[in-house]
Amino acid sequence: MLLGGMCYLTAFFYLNLFASNYLLPAYAFLLPAIGYFLLVQNLRKTLWLKTLMGITGILVISQSLLYGAHIFSLQKITPVNWVTTMDVLAKEVSLQKKYSRPSIFIAGVQPDLTSHSAKFTYDRDVYFNVGQALQKRGVSPFQFDLKSTLLPKSAYGPDKDLPNEYSFSVFQFKKAWEIQAGDYLLVTPASPKAITNMHLEELSRDYSLIFRTERGAWDIPNFSLKTWIKVGLMQTRFGDKLVGHKNLYQWPEFLIFLKK
Repeated sequence: MLLGGMCYLTAFFYLNLFASNYLLPAYAFLLPAIGYFLLVQNLRKTLWLKTLMGITGILVISQSLLYGAHIFSLQKITPVNWVTTMDVLAKEVSLQKKYSRPSIFIAGVQPDLTSHSAKFTYDRDVYFNVGQALQKRGVSPFQFDLKSTLLPKSAYGPDKDLPNEYSFSVFQFKKAWEIQAGDYLLVTPASPKAITNMHLEELSRDYSLIFRTERGAWDIPNFSLKTWIKVGLMQTRFGDKLVGHKNLYQWPEFLIFLKK
């Protein structure tokens, strides 16, 4: 069983696949094997194994448990906040002038219609889900558009006869757009910048804050060991190069801004 667990872990490293749930089945292989060596073979009294168990315990508490609590919070709170945010955004867009068509931008999310990696599939779904959520709330595609400040990696083309879900600029044009007055900026947990007071002050110069989800008792940020290592790296001169995604704590919150 120990060999089976190690082979299972090795396969994901070889395939370069990483996610919080992929490695869970390894526990089914490894825990019985570890219990056998500790209890049956009586190896728990050896110094090297005590040291190894101590290091493992520290890592489990400082990384796995804290990260697991964060993932639980993210999965529990994010859908609720998403629904509330879409309700507010649909109402805001519906109240716009009859012949205006404001654009909705999603902060830091790059469109990619062809990539099948976990990151880009999720990014693509953010745009798709925003358009679909607003239409389900009675907002016509003619009342809003979806655009990105980042250059999409692909596009369907403006000459394609697309369904309403894809009849937006972000899906039709391989182009980066500038946010204009009257456009909306949606900040999600996938946004690459942390929502700090300093960042909010920067945004307040050009944007008006329309809505922000409230932080509750079950909103647990990512305080794992890996996060604190990244925080330390960001204090160095090479921080910007070493840490790409700056939203380290990933609060499960959404914000809606309106460009002044």
